[in-house]
Parts: sequence; C-alpha cells; structure tokens
Amino acid sequence: MERWKRMRNTCVKVNFDAAYRKNEESSCSSILLRDLRGRVIASKITFHENIPSPFTAKAVACAMALKMCLDLNIRSLEAEGDSLNRLANGAAHQLANEGIKQRTNIFLMNDVSEFAEAMVEVDRRWIEALD
Repeated sequence: MERWKRMRNTCVKVNFDAAYRKNEESSCSSILLRDLRGRVIASKITFHENIPSPFTAKAVACAMALKMCLDLNIRSLEAEGDSLNRLANGAAHQLANEGIKQRTNIFLMNDVSEFAEAMVEVDRRWIEALD
C-alpha cells in the first residue's frame, strides 16, 4: 500500500478531497498543506450546497486548493487529489468526511482539525523514519 509521500523538489504538498451527498446535493472540500517534513502549514474544510455531482465536488475541491495556495503566496507545490489508495490521501479524505457530517467550515494555520490529527501525525512520523 502506498502512503503519503514526501515531495520531490517542491516546498509544499497539497492534499485535497471532497465528500458528496447526492440526496442533499451538498459536498465538503478539504485541503491540507504540508511541508517537506509532513508538518501542517494550513488546513481547510468548506461545506458547499447546490453541488450537482461528485465530479463537481472534486473540481470545486481542486480549485479551492489551488486558490488557497495562491492566497498564501505558495508558488511551488505538489498537488494530490482523491487517491484510489486512501493511505496516500487519507487525512484529506478524513477531513472531508467529517466536515460533511458536521456541515462545517474550518480554516487553521499550522494545525489540523482534531478528527485528522492522528493520521497527520502517523504520516509525519513515517516521513521522519525515512530520513
């Protein structure tokens, strides 16, 4: 199984995902920015209404992730969206799923919401072990 990987030649890794509820036409985008060591730079969860499809939900999450990087003046990045292997994008996936359950909006600098803290810490320790 593939885990979250350290970036090659960039400063920031951006993981994003979206959870979607067809019956409500709602989604939740999640964004997680980390440095070379896997430390959180910023995280964001945004609940959306009037989202017609899962494809739209993923596209919105991707656009929001790139806009967040621009807003934070991040120009060198590696982006990873929804992964078939949940270990590679697990923290962002967890944030999106919890965000849609709670219908919440959260933005944190240098931190991540409590429901993804453990997964982010596992990723960070795994990266340290590679060094």
